[in-house]
Amino acid sequence: MSKRDLKQKHKDLEINVIDIVNKFDPSKTGKFTGFLVKLLKEHNEKVKKRRSEPLGISAGKLNGAVYYEMPKSENPIELVLIEYIHSSYGRENLQTLVEFEKHLRENRIPEDKRDINNYNSWEDMNREVSLATIKQVQKLLEKEVKITHENEEWIALRPLTVEASLTYGSGTKWCTSSRRDFDYFYRYSKNGVLTYVINKINGDKYGLYYDKDIEEFSIWDVIDKRVDSSQTTMPSELVKMIYVTSKTDKCNYDYFSKDEKNKTENFYRKEKLAQPLAELTEMGYEEEVAVAQDVIYGDEETVIYLEVRDTIVDRYTSEITLDWDEYGDPHEFSE
Repeated sequence: MSKRDLKQKHKDLEINVIDIVNKFDPSKTGKFTGFLVKLLKEHNEKVKKRRSEPLGISAGKLNGAVYYEMPKSENPIELVLIEYIHSSYGRENLQTLVEFEKHLRENRIPEDKRDINNYNSWEDMNREVSLATIKQVQKLLEKEVKITHENEEWIALRPLTVEASLTYGSGTKWCTSSRRDFDYFYRYSKNGVLTYVINKINGDKYGLYYDKDIEEFSIWDVIDKRVDSSQTTMPSELVKMIYVTSKTDKCNYDYFSKDEKNKTENFYRKEKLAQPLAELTEMGYEEEVAVAQDVIYGDEETVIYLEVRDTIVDRYTSEITLDWDEYGDPHEFSE
C-alpha cells in the first residue's frame, strides 16, 4: 500500500502542529493561535542553534552488521513525535525490522514469508529473522561459538564473542545480547555457562544460564522472562543435557580466544577508569585526560601509562582526591 493510500485510510494519524497549537488557544475564534505559533517557531530556532548536528540517535556497525538508526530531524517538535513512535515500537523490534529488510534484499527469506503485511506481530518477524541469521552466519561464526548439541530441529550453542552473542541473540530482549552494554555478556561468561538454544525450523529461541557462583540454572524466553522448562518447546532431554554439561563444564570465558579475553579486560579497564577521568574532565583538564585515554585505551606499553598517570596525579592531587588503587593496580594492565 502506498504512503498516499495509507494517509487516506488512516486520517486520524495525520497530525498538524498548528492544529495542536490551536488547542492551547483560550479564545473561541483562534485569534491567539498566530501569536503562539510565532513563539513556538522562535523557540525552535533557538533549539536549532544550540545543536551543531541534526537531532537523533544513530547506531554504528559491528563487523559489517547493519544496525537500526533512529530517524533524525532538525525540528524539535518532529523529534518529539519520532521519539514517541520509536518508544512505542521498541529499539529491539526496529532493529529486527532492519535485519528483516537486509535478509529480504539478500534473498534469505523464503518466498512465502516475504510479504511483511502477512505478519501479525513482531514475534512472527523475529522468528524469520532468527532463521535467516543462522543461515547467514553459521559458517562465518563457527569459531566464535561452542556448539554443544545439534540435530535437524535444534541447535544449542555457547557464544564466545560479543558478535556471536549479538547475532544469535538478535530479536530477543536478553541483556547478554544488548548492543548498548557488553557488561552483561562478559559477566555472565566469566561467572557461568551461557547457552542459546534455537529451533532451526520455526525460530523459537531460549537463553539458558548456569551460574556457578550460586549454582543456579535458569531459562529465559525471547522477551527476557524467566520460564520453566515445561513452558518451552524444547525437548526435556535437551534441557537436561544442557543442565548437566553446564554444571560440570568450564565457564564460557575459559573458551574465549586470547583476542576476546583481551577485549574483555580492555572493557573493564575502561569501566574502572571512567569515573576518575570524568572528574578530571569536569575540572577542565580535557587535554591531559585525552592523553591519558590514548594510552590507557590504546596498545602502548604500561610504562607510558604509568608516566601519564603519575603526571596527572602529581599535578592535581591538591585539587582532586583520586585513589587510583581503588580503580586497580596499573600493573594489571600489562600485556
